[in-house]
Amino acid sequence: MDPAAHQAEASVQSSHWWFEGRRRILETLLDGQDLDPDAALVEVGCGTGANVPVLRKFGKTLGLDRSRQALETARDAFDHVLLADADRLPLASDSTGLVCALDVVEHLDDDLGALKEMVRVLRPGGKLLVFVPAFRFLWGLQDEMSHHKRRYRKGQIMDLVRRSGARVLRAGYFNFWLFGPIALARALWRLHPVQAPSENLWTPQWVDRPLARLFASERHVLARWSPPFGVSAFVVAEKPSETSGQ
Repeated sequence: MDPAAHQAEASVQSSHWWFEGRRRILETLLDGQDLDPDAALVEVGCGTGANVPVLRKFGKTLGLDRSRQALETARDAFDHVLLADADRLPLASDSTGLVCALDVVEHLDDDLGALKEMVRVLRPGGKLLVFVPAFRFLWGLQDEMSHHKRRYRKGQIMDLVRRSGARVLRAGYFNFWLFGPIALARALWRLHPVQAPSENLWTPQWVDRPLARLFASERHVLARWSPPFGVSAFVVAEKPSETSGQ
């Protein structure tokens, strides 16, 4: 990710509608899991710490990122931070209860290798939560500035998680209420590209609160139904025990 994109993220992550809504989706998905309160909760590619307010509700947090700049911002939020690459985690096998990769694997050349590494460090029965941007036709400025390699359909990220050695518990899409406006905005950007450190700087502050409420309300839908589209996709998975198999 460009340093300017990290700075833009840090400047808005506490109040921007996208970060606030995504935190509510994250909290809802974690609430449904049987997490070990004594096991470490690891966020791979933690960036500037936007998700810590939710993660710390579930246990002690460890943030990993390859950017020193991002970790300097995140250091005070996490219990611990470490400089690390997603495909070479400095953690023992079978050592953690939860690994989150929230909009991370789309940055990586070897997404499957990184997911295998995340599963390696999970305890048997430990949970893996993955968020990724969805649908290639939604490619836009944020993908460019964040140096994304790809966007995924739900089936594609589910297949990668299964091949990494985890058992998929649930998968779906989110950020579906605003799918149409975002798709239109991205199409217009491709016709008339403009440059900025982040799309997140384009939203007027006065719309943050209503948009955050709208986005966060999706958690009630996700509790009952999995919509067939969204700007992002998620997978919740589990590392099988030796006796349970795949």
